[in-house]
Amino acid sequence: MATNTAMQLSDEERSIIEQLRQRKNAHIGASAVAKSVGANPADISYYWHKTDDYSIAFKPPQLDHNLFAEQLIKQVSKHAPKYIKYRRNKPAPLPPSLMIVDIADLHIGKFAYTQATGEIYNEQIAVNRALDGMRALESAVFGQNIEQILFIGGNDILHTDNGRTTTRGTPQDTSGTWFTNMLKAQKLYTVLLDKLTRLAPVHYMHTVSNHDKFSGVSLSLIMQAQYSKNKDITFDVSPAPRKYYKYGRHLIGQTHGDGPKPAKLAQLMPQEAADHWAANQVRYFYRHHIHSKEVQTFPACVVESVYSPSASDDWHREQGYISRAAMEVFIHQRDTGLRSSWAHTF
Repeated sequence: MATNTAMQLSDEERSIIEQLRQRKNAHIGASAVAKSVGANPADISYYWHKTDDYSIAFKPPQLDHNLFAEQLIKQVSKHAPKYIKYRRNKPAPLPPSLMIVDIADLHIGKFAYTQATGEIYNEQIAVNRALDGMRALESAVFGQNIEQILFIGGNDILHTDNGRTTTRGTPQDTSGTWFTNMLKAQKLYTVLLDKLTRLAPVHYMHTVSNHDKFSGVSLSLIMQAQYSKNKDITFDVSPAPRKYYKYGRHLIGQTHGDGPKPAKLAQLMPQEAADHWAANQVRYFYRHHIHSKEVQTFPACVVESVYSPSASDDWHREQGYISRAAMEVFIHQRDTGLRSSWAHTF
């Protein structure tokens, strides 16, 4: 009876395989085939190497998010400015509250023009809307006793992951270059976070999104390093698709919204945040992605979709995906519940 026996490799054979993996772009056969079809050998990310004795598949190494984050923060933190501790005004005689600042789906780098969409939208208009919205909403909450701010970062802050397409390769109508848009996003976040940390301590929660999965997290890591010496701001830049934040009697969930639907999110909250779910009677899940307002109530929690300040591009307008452009903040009183929300429209 025949049996399958795994082939044992010698140390020398393992060494040869490792050398081939490290030098895949220099492999003569792969390079020759790539050049024969007009491709750049350096672009090869997967191939088989077959001989009479071996058949070896070569795959690109997976990104170690923790290592990447650690190295980036370490390098940028060396040049992080020092921040003084702010002396804030005495809080108003009102119940202490959490303010959620959620600039959902800003899409810096999106392009829309009047003839096709009825309005103009580009990278500078995107930045201006975020700044205008923050000024208006700051006035709206004036007089509230804000003891903590939850700032939602990421969430398609950038329109593309490479200047042309989304993370999965969907082509986009764009304005500006990837580099200039990244710089605009970094400067925008700096202005907003400097302003907010003067009001109250800030917790920055990065939300992974579908247009800028890698660029968005890179931006958030840069912000974390930039503010590494500021004791008034903390960061969560983990790649988790759903995140939870506890405040008083509140359990607040955040997700981009391109994954599980509201009913499923309501089922996931008590499973993924089991340690806090039973102990907190006010449970909210904020989602994004659809650029419009939806509020659904379930036994486990309330799921609310947040407005986007961005305009519809040509494709979305053609498909009929037209929604109100607005920017929102939410006020959660520590011992009661969601007290109020404000939307600044554009």
